[in-house]
Amino acid sequence: MPDKFLDRISGANEEEIEASVKGFAEVMGEYVKGLGASGVPGAMNGGSEDKKYTKDDFSKMTLSERTELFNTNKKLYDELKGE
Repeated sequence: MPDKFLDRISGANEEEIEASVKGFAEVMGEYVKGLGASGVPGAMNGGSEDKKYTKDDFSKMTLSERTELFNTNKKLYDELKGE
């Protein structure tokens, strides 16, 4: 599990902690969907270096797919995002 997920659960009271857990569950669900059929994160599966994406592909990506691209190939992410 990526370290960035570990700091997602916090709160000063029960309601804040419950909201934090709910948010974590949503993000984790997106992360798991992004793993695809192999169940292996892209960074451990060759990443996105060799994949060819278009701006149209990028516009159809989920948040977790964009995050994976950002983490594995920032240069391509920036090109597709238009920065």
